[in-house]
Amino acid sequence: MSADVFFSYPSNQSKYATSYRIYYKQVGAKKWTTLATVSSKNLKYTHKSSRKYPLKGGKKYTYTVRAYNKYGRKWSSYDKKGKTVTIPAVPSTVKASAKPNGYSQTTVTWSKASNATNYLVYYRSADTTKWTRIANVSAKTLKYVHKSSRKYPVEAGRTYYYMVRGYNKTYKTYGSYNKAGLQVVIPERPAVTPTAAPTVAPTATPK
Repeated sequence: MSADVFFSYPSNQSKYATSYRIYYKQVGAKKWTTLATVSSKNLKYTHKSSRKYPLKGGKKYTYTVRAYNKYGRKWSSYDKKGKTVTIPAVPSTVKASAKPNGYSQTTVTWSKASNATNYLVYYRSADTTKWTRIANVSAKTLKYVHKSSRKYPVEAGRTYYYMVRGYNKTYKTYGSYNKAGLQVVIPERPAVTPTAAPTVAPTATPK
């Protein structure tokens, strides 16, 4: 999962700078990558993850800046250690499905999401927009059966919506989710047909 890094540097770092060049590298790499060259009027830069200059969740990156004077065509020295930041790991969007399982429960299944240490399962009835969390399961679990209870009821003949969201407990980050939810229509119980009383034929009077 990508992320952004906001990076600033002191205005007095180079008195005669006409531009600044920003470099970055993943911790452990030896070579710096040129990220951007900006005017000396700019004293901050936001690194947005891209295919060319990626940022990966859970990884550490180091940044440094070098000043340049175009008139003297000279580069300044720079901080070889740089400043290191950790990109929070954000879970990817969970792909889920849900279906009724009888008259009082629903089975929710989903595929594995990257960077998720847990999955949070929510539901709501069709007559409300508020989501209610009904479960918090580990990343090893990819299925949850919601059985009706007094706290989280499921009633026959009613419509409900379900949603699953990834969570990373290390970085306390949440993944995006399907805001519309997964519609589940609980079937109605069949009507009870009254049983007709048996008809007893009168016994013939013996002659």
